[in-house]
Order: sequence, then C-alpha cells, then structure tokens
Amino acid sequence: ERAPADATDRADADAKLSELTDRIDELADQLAAVERELADRERGTTSREGGAESSALADPELAHKIVHACVHSDRISEEEELQLLRDVTAIGAATERDGNSANSV
Repeated sequence: ERAPADATDRADADAKLSELTDRIDELADQLAAVERELADRERGTTSREGGAESSALADPELAHKIVHACVHSDRISEEEELQLLRDVTAIGAATERDGNSANSV
C-alpha cells in the first residue's frame, strides 16, 4: 500500500520542481534584461523595445502635441516637464543622427 503513495508524492514533487525551475528561468531572463538596460544606460543608450522608432515621441507632430499638452497641464510638475523635454530632444537627436527623420517640428 505504501508504493502508490510514494509514486504520487514523487510525481507531486517532480511537478513542483518543474514549476520552480520554470519560474527560476523566467526570473533569470528578467534579471538579464534589467542588467542589459543598466549597461545601456551607462553607455548613454536605451534598449526600449522597438527603440525610438516605435515611440510616440519619434513622430514630430505627435511629440509637439504631447509637449504642448503637458506644458499647459496643471497635472504635470515642472520636473516632469523637463524630463519629457529631455526625452523628446534625445529621441529627436537620435532620429536625426540615424537619418530616420522624415519631418521636422
């Protein structure tokens, strides 16, 4: 009678071990992504998915509207405005440098 219980316990333990192994793999992947992001920031670049090409701020007309709305909003702080302007100008400069700019503001 003891053998079936041992087999069930072993199967449960194997399933839990498999789940833990999968979770550890996921965490290792997330850690690697964070480490890459930190390394990119230290080099002065970012590794956002898609980069500037997929950012709303990469479109000069939309970036202009976003900045205009933020500057006139009471819901955004001066520090947030300055950060947004830094991001917009950095993306604009990168786009110009890469030759990807079709329009200019």
